[in-house]
Amino acid sequence: MAEQVERRIDSIKAVAGQSGESRMLVMAALLMADDLFEMGKSLKEAQAAQSGQAAQPADARPAAPAPDTKLNRRLGKLAKRAEDIAAELGQP
Repeated sequence: MAEQVERRIDSIKAVAGQSGESRMLVMAALLMADDLFEMGKSLKEAQAAQSGQAAQPADARPAAPAPDTKLNRRLGKLAKRAEDIAAELGQP
């Protein structure tokens, strides 16, 4: 697992440059969570196809709802708080 974390940190460094250790670890965790989500989605589609149910094509799915500005503000505040906590943890 440590190898996977290092691989993701290296890819973040290649794209965004060097940053604090806490921030890099959070970003690596988010990338891993995203990978798990995508794998779970792929698994469900494969299971549906195997059981004889045709997976619904992407264009037949309902359109994504309009962005929720209140939610975006809350997520922004949560992200800021997470960065503040990470900064505090990084200080001696």
